[in-house]
Amino acid sequence: MPQSERKALYHEHIQSLLASKNAYRCFCSPERIDGLNRSRQERGLPLGYDRRCTEISDEESSERAHQGHSHVIRFRAPDQYPRYEDFVYGRTGQGKDAGRKLHIDQPVYDDPVLMKSDGYPTYHFANVVDDHLMKITHVIRGSEWMSSTPLHVALYSAFGWNTPSFGHVPLLVNADGQKLSKRHFDLDVSSFRNQGIYSEAFVNFAALLGWSHRRKSDVMTLQELEQAFDLKFTKGNTIVSFDKLHFLQQQHARRYIKQGGEKYQQMVQEVAGALERTYNPQKIQALLRGRRLEDLVAVMLGAGYNGYTFPSQFAQECAVYFEPLPSSMSFDKPEYYPVKSLATAAGALCLVPAESWTATVHRQNILALQPDPSADINERKDARQRWKHEFYTFLRQALLGGASGASVPETMEILGKEICTERIRSAALNVRSAEALRTKPRVQLTNVTPLVRDPIHSPDYAE
Repeated sequence: MPQSERKALYHEHIQSLLASKNAYRCFCSPERIDGLNRSRQERGLPLGYDRRCTEISDEESSERAHQGHSHVIRFRAPDQYPRYEDFVYGRTGQGKDAGRKLHIDQPVYDDPVLMKSDGYPTYHFANVVDDHLMKITHVIRGSEWMSSTPLHVALYSAFGWNTPSFGHVPLLVNADGQKLSKRHFDLDVSSFRNQGIYSEAFVNFAALLGWSHRRKSDVMTLQELEQAFDLKFTKGNTIVSFDKLHFLQQQHARRYIKQGGEKYQQMVQEVAGALERTYNPQKIQALLRGRRLEDLVAVMLGAGYNGYTFPSQFAQECAVYFEPLPSSMSFDKPEYYPVKSLATAAGALCLVPAESWTATVHRQNILALQPDPSADINERKDARQRWKHEFYTFLRQALLGGASGASVPETMEILGKEICTERIRSAALNVRSAEALRTKPRVQLTNVTPLVRDPIHSPDYAE
């Protein structure tokens, strides 16, 4: 309900404080209040109100209010604000002086305004009344409000109400120590939603700000947060690092991919849309080769779930699959195994039929292709590891030009049988051509006549 529609409730409760003498009407003009404050400020004295209007009788005060005289309603502050138990900081409040302050010529009092001259309540008064009517039992707010809490506690006491438990949590600041502010759009939740940040990841991120727990992992669903939550907040300001948000986003995305279901299907659709916005249709169709884009995205997500943050970022990281190979590639001579044998083994992988072209099948076939050169178990293990390393290096060079990406078996499934077969065959031809050049006999030149008189300092010769 808007505050304007609650005016009657506030007036009802302010009348209660007037009747109990915990509040009074103040008819002083703004000019008088300004003059009083200016006079004290010039002399270096604390500001306050001198309670002049408390000398007005209740009858006169009521009559003047009835006649429409402009006035505010002030809280009659106690001589000392009460201390309270903060479940973050412990016993606090510092027993702040609220009553008479004797300074040189006249006392002043910390009597805050509860009801303004336009009939609307101030924040402090409305806050206490609203919380009481809503039966709030725990008030958790930023530590910047600690200085106002003694007043709130005093108001609860003046009404004769039970005081809720108060806890003041650390302020959220950026890396420079500046408080996050909605004025600077630091807390614009819609911007995170537009990026593709999942609500569950964002809630997980927000819950960890200024809160500690005993779980082994920070990654929690809403249900897990509900079970783990307690009031063990940290003290001091909390620096907000959005790297943590991205980490949690990746972990929740990983869970969605593993579990499948509605959220996973939504991921697939979002990534498919991001790919269509990032790459032209020709490049997409060249990779699909008759496959459905959604099916290809599912393979990509399964292969690269550890790096997924949001759709546009993931689409950019898939560029290696949409770009053509370099026009010329060289295959370094392996240390242990002839490159021709690696090319031959790679060619054997192309015999897998299209319907069985999956990362699981390729992984099994690569394992089956490993040589078994020795009966000694340790030598056999070392040989297999060397062969696997060199074979995977050859395949990554043949399939992606050596670029990083998913594992080789998963890369083969993403590229599909046609593209992999084309690239592996092209690599084999490249290897044979390079091998032929290395083994071609060199021409020995004889009877060469130097074209210069000083061959030592000018070593250029004609054939």
